Amino acid sequence: MISLKHNFIFIHPPKTGGNTIHNILKKYYEPNIKTLIINNSCGASQGVDFEINKNPLDKHSGYKQAKKALKSLDIKEEIRLISTIRNPWERIVSYYCWFNKTKRPNINAMKRWFQSNKLPPCTRFWNNEDPYFVVRMEHYDADLPQLLYKLSIPIPDNLKQIHKNCSNWKKEEVTYRDFYKDNQENYDKEFIKLIGDFYKEDIDFSKKLFHKKYEF
Repeated sequence: MISLKHNFIFIHPPKTGGNTIHNILKKYYEPNIKTLIINNSCGASQGVDFEINKNPLDKHSGYKQAKKALKSLDIKEEIRLISTIRNPWERIVSYYCWFNKTKRPNINAMKRWFQSNKLPPCTRFWNNEDPYFVVRMEHYDADLPQLLYKLSIPIPDNLKQIHKNCSNWKKEEVTYRDFYKDNQENYDKEFIKLIGDFYKEDIDFSKKLFHKKYEF
């Protein structure tokens, strides 16, 4: 969402840790943006919804849509866009596990599910705007304090306790890569390529953030 005082608009692509950022930034949002803290699969008070002038506002709005919904505010064109991004192969696994309330790898089930449940690339939410800062999900603990510093917002003492991962799979036992294996423990290369092709925009942008781009 948006803060004129701190000169930012936060765009939240799904499954990139955005609820944590909303929970930290909400007290700096404009007064006529009502932040609704709700329960979700992470637990009590871990979800976020918004209203502006008593009208619902999609927390996953793109940059242009958010600015249009907030046109009643005195928004300057140079307001800084901040956002988040995530390795697309892991992002899909996270969404699959959250959506289906599962923690078990099942490549055939995930492939069928993906056909009807594609998340847009993170970069698509920016509407060709060049972000001022992008929090990398892979380096969340380092990037989030840096973002707050750049926005001149105090870093909460309990920052590590605030962030909760809503994904259900047991990362200490399996990795997201295990979800791309068949019953013979072979990677489904066709599906891996499908994900890579569909999220090419995010992979290409990742070259700006890492020494090398996102890879499976």
